[in-house]
Formats: sequence, structure tokens, C-alpha cells
Amino acid sequence: MNERTEARNRLIADAIRRLAAWSGQGTAPLPPDLPPDAGEWLAPYRALLGQHGPPPAPGDPLLSIFARIQDPEGKANAPQVYWRAEALTLDPIPEPCAAEEARLGAEGLERWWQGFENEVREALKLPTETRFTAFTHLLHRWAWAVPCSYGEAGVSFYDEFRALSALVFASGCAATPAAKFLLVGGDIPGIQQTLYTITSKGAAKGLRGRSFFIQLLGDAVVRRLLAELDLPESNVIYAAGGNFMLLAAAGAEGTVEAVGDEVNRALLTAFEGDLALCLAWEPLTGDEIGSGAFADRASRSLKRRIGQQKQRRFADLAEENWEQVFGPGGQGQPTFCSVCQREWSKGARGQRLDDGGWKCEQCLSFEKLAQDIGREHLLMFVSREPPGGQVKPWQRLLADLSGVWYDFAPDFKTNLPASSQVYSINYLDFLGEPAHGFRLIANTTPRKKDGAIQTFEDLADGATGLKKVGVLRMDVDDLGRVLTQWLPERTLASTAALSDALDRFFVGGLDAICREVMDAPQMQGVASGRSGLLYVIYAGGDDLFVVGAWDLMPLLAERIRDRFAAYVGGNPYLHISAGISLEDRKFPLYQAAKRAGEAEDAAKGYIRPDGRRKDAFCFLGTVVGWEQDAWPFVKDLTQRLVYLIQEQGVPRSLLTTLRAVYSRYQKDVEQAEKRGLTGDKVYYGPWMWRKVYQLSRIGEQYKTKEEVRAAIKNLESNMLTGEKMRYVGLA
Repeated sequence: MNERTEARNRLIADAIRRLAAWSGQGTAPLPPDLPPDAGEWLAPYRALLGQHGPPPAPGDPLLSIFARIQDPEGKANAPQVYWRAEALTLDPIPEPCAAEEARLGAEGLERWWQGFENEVREALKLPTETRFTAFTHLLHRWAWAVPCSYGEAGVSFYDEFRALSALVFASGCAATPAAKFLLVGGDIPGIQQTLYTITSKGAAKGLRGRSFFIQLLGDAVVRRLLAELDLPESNVIYAAGGNFMLLAAAGAEGTVEAVGDEVNRALLTAFEGDLALCLAWEPLTGDEIGSGAFADRASRSLKRRIGQQKQRRFADLAEENWEQVFGPGGQGQPTFCSVCQREWSKGARGQRLDDGGWKCEQCLSFEKLAQDIGREHLLMFVSREPPGGQVKPWQRLLADLSGVWYDFAPDFKTNLPASSQVYSINYLDFLGEPAHGFRLIANTTPRKKDGAIQTFEDLADGATGLKKVGVLRMDVDDLGRVLTQWLPERTLASTAALSDALDRFFVGGLDAICREVMDAPQMQGVASGRSGLLYVIYAGGDDLFVVGAWDLMPLLAERIRDRFAAYVGGNPYLHISAGISLEDRKFPLYQAAKRAGEAEDAAKGYIRPDGRRKDAFCFLGTVVGWEQDAWPFVKDLTQRLVYLIQEQGVPRSLLTTLRAVYSRYQKDVEQAEKRGLTGDKVYYGPWMWRKVYQLSRIGEQYKTKEEVRAAIKNLESNMLTGEKMRYVGLA
């Protein structure tokens, strides 16, 4: 048995023993092929993680990593909430709770152990090369909410296992840890430009495929690096949104640089400079792994180096071939792709369109990829060799870029290359597939009855009222500051823990939220049970991009915000902002993405009178906070107006009256501010008597319908007040 196999077995044996102790099973018997000395052998490696507190007692719950995030002044007053140690689920999305509620009793621990042990026995039957991967993924499922054994708050046993494995393999599986390591980081700039600069022609069919291809590119680059460095998946600290970080052995700089050069040569040819791979590295000592120095020095320095590489993309290639990087491109051909604008060249493959246009092979391939992944039940196959059957253009392109082959199918494929790894997509009970692990992918795709992807016109037709498409962009506010300033003593393991926790929400939980909103939007006037009207273009890291029927978009944004607030345990320093744009049925995608981005920026620029910033969303040109007297008021007023007009038959002229009052209010506020008035005095003006007079006249028409008259009186007295009038126009 070689050193790597022995190291894998020791890691598995140690994990089983420690989880048995945490679950109250004592020293559970190990399978006969696992070494009994695993704990002693791994002790010097575990010491590098640091000793942050006492080990957990049986049944102790895991503190949420979000509870460690403090305010900018360092006050640790975030709610102290815990995860209940149960098998991971995506629907419903887990929510933390108080410590006593999260603690598992003897019966719960016994049930947890039985579920975990049964699946471990199945995983250990797999071949040596794949069972370590399967075991790691089982820990993700079962130990994501079990506290680590060395007392670091917010770090799960799953995070501990990955960090420990990373140290072992970056040390060459030696009996003692290496003194020095290499922290490798990467970024793929140009993703938004590549996604959003395509036209609207056929964009719905290929946009998801294009987006997912870029996500696969990031995954493939990481896998290529791991293969070249002879490291397992557990050496990846995080990988999301084109950004990644991994732990490698000291002295691996040359290998990393060679991979970067090769990938960038291929990217320059395939994407004409729109996409690039920016790699950097930073030496790391063993005593920095488990201390705040990991973030304060090493991680910060690595981020700065990556930023420098982003400023000089393709610089090394330009030194070798200046013309390839900076020379003029194209041949002046009059024919170009109707989607991506790529110029036709002699011998180029593609498809002639009915209107005389041309669609290039790459765009057609992305449409095929979108079709391939748009299934509820899906397996992903990854190998260093071509899969069996006919090779698709997107597969060939990705392999040319990274050296890694991918394939997708609804069922297990036979005759796979020997190096294949199989992952179930969003199905956590992966051993029954059979697969070696699972991958979380936000994959909500609107489909017609024949299985084809709905067009943007179809999404617009499905909207209530105006036949328009909504474009939603959201991300977590100040996440960079959270990582660099608000998570004190951030170590390698806590960095991985925070990244995983965000990924579980934005990638793992988004599909469930989309289904929820389509099935039960929970707003009067918005029909329920409308599947196939939301299209997740991108979700990962801490942000997302969704297209769909416009009337569902503010409700989707609200539901995501509410679920996120619950997921982070109500931490007031973690919140999310959103921007929504409304677009015609045939809209230039790059303009829609830009407008939604500008709306999101407006939300992030929102400042309340008390100085609190962000935590808002921008819709129809109006920024509104998520707090109780803002967006909930808008939603409530909207529903009251729907009730009066659609259910009680009040003429739509009521809306005209309210718009006129709101317009007068805006003028009065502007005039008051010009006179230097502040505070409540700003809100006084002629709009007030106009409101009373006009709504009273409408109410007089319903003397015999007391319910309607009371509702209109309530509008005048309680809804259209000085503090709330600024939101009336949005409603």
C-alpha cells in the first residue's frame, strides 16, 4: 500500500472515530482495512489547525459561522445561533436556531449515527481511488453541522476534515507536516462581458449554457491544477464565481505558472481576449494556517497579487507574440454571428438562419449545453479522457481550454473512462445513483411541453398585466469587508467554512426558492401555480442573475432576502441588496444586464435618515429598504389597491388620483427642501388637502358598500401619510 492510500485510510479512520465519539457511540469498531493508529499519526497535522477551544461534548451543536461576524467597530453582538446536526437538505433550506433547540438528544444522535454509518459502509466498498472522494462528500452531507474537534467556533467537522486533508497531501503524505506551503489563488475576469454582450436573438436558448460553460471552466481549471499538483478535491479552500483558492506544496510555483500559460493561450484563441485566467501564489508557513495571520497576511497578499495579474492579462503571452494579443482581429467579413457577433471565417461551422443571418458553432454548442443540463435528474461525469459517444463542440472546447472532459446525462453511463468521477446534481443521496459525490448547481430552467427552453417572449407572455420580462441581480452587501475585516481571526478552515455556507444558500437553495415563488407567490393579484416562468442564468459565491416574468421578480427578491436573513440567523451585519429592470419582449441583453446592475448599484447606494446603508432594492426606478415601514408597506398598499379595483369594482381612476397626489407630493417636497426645511416639515404641503378631498369624493360614491368606503378611508388616513408617501408611486 503506497503512502497516499495509507494517508487516505488514516484520514477516514480518524474521522469515523471522532464522529462516533461526538454522537455518543464511544469507540465504534472500524472496518478491518482501516489503520488503528490514525489519530496519533494525524496529531501533528491537527496541531497546525490551532487549539481554539475545548473539544465538543457528545451532541454539542455547531455555532453558525455567520454568528462570528461582527460590526465594523468589533462589537460581537450578532445573534449566537446554532445549526441542528441533521443530514443536509436543500428544500427546505436549513435555518439556525438557539443552542438548546439545536442540541440533539440521545435518540437524535443514535438516528444520526445510524444514517451516517450505513452510508459510510457503502462508500468504503468503492475502489480505493474513488472512496476517499465519496467519503469527503458524505461528510459534507452528514457533518456539515457537526462541530470540529479542536474548538474553532463556526467550523464544522466537514471543514476540519478538508483542512486536515489539505495539509496532509500538501505535505506529500509524509509522517510530519511540511514547514512551508503554497497558497494558490485564481480569478477569471471578463465573465460578465462574455455573458452580457450577446444580442437578444436566441439568447434564452444559449445564455444559460454560456453561463454554465464559464462555471465549468472555473471548475475545470481547478481540477487541472489539482491533477498537475497531485492533490485531491479537499485541497480546494473555496471555488465560486470564477474565484478559487487552494493549498499546494511549497515549490509548486513552476507547475502553477505552466498551467496558467497553457490555459491562457487557449482562452486567447477561443474567446479573443474576453476571458483570461489570472493566477498568483503566496508562500505560507505552517503556523499561519490556524491563526489570523492566514487572513491578515497570506490571504490579503494573495488577493493583491491576483489584482496585479488582472491588470496585466496576457502580458507574458504578449512578450512572445505581440501581434496575437494586440494585433487587429478579424478579416472584415460582412457575415457575423447573430448572437455573439463573432466574425465568420473561412471554414467556420455554424447554422444559417431563416432571416439570412448566421449562428456560430460555439453559440449553437452553448444552446446544446443548456438543453443537456436543464433536467431535474442529472449526473455529471468528469475525466481526463474523452467520454464515449459523439463529442459535442462545447466538450471539445472545454477540453482544449483545460484538459478536462465533462458530460451530463439523466442516468448512469457505462463504458466510462477509467479516470471518470461521477457526481449527482443536487441529489444528496448520491450513492444510490451510483455516484462518487454530489454537486450543487442552481438550475431552474423554464421549459415548454416538448422540453425546449422557453424564450424571453414566452416568459413575457406568462406575466400578469404588462407583457414584460424582469431581470434581477442580487448580491451580499460588503462581502469583501466581511471577509477581510468583520470575521476576526479568520483561519484557513474558517475561510472554507464561510465560503461553503454561502455556496449552500446561493447555489444549493436558490432552486427551492424559485419553485416556492412560482407555486405560491403569496401576493394578491399574482396568480399561483405558474411553473416555468423563472430562469436562473447564474448563481454562485454571493450573487445571482435571474430572468423571468416581471411580476414574480420583486416577490422572488423579497423571498431570497427573507430566506437569507433567516439563514444567517438575523445577523444585522449581513444583508443583501437587489436591482430589477423591466424589459420588452425582445431586448438587448447587454442593456438589460446593465440596467439591472445600475438598479442594484442604486440599492447599494441607499442611505437612510439614521445613516444605515444598503440592505435595499431598486424597482421601477425607486429604491426601497426591506424594513417593515418600506417594502412591506409598498406590498400591502399594492394588495389593497388590487382588492379595491379587481374584487370590489372601484374604477381604475383611483390609480390616476393616487398618481396625481403622489406627483403633487414630490413637488411639495422639492419646494420645501429649497426653502431649507428639514425633518417632518418637509412633508407638509398642498398634497395633503388634495388627498383628503379627492379620496373623500371617491368614498362618497360607496355609501351602500361600507367595506369599500372604510377601505378608501383607511387609505386616506393610515396609508397615505407623510412618512409613507414617498413609496406610494412605486405601489
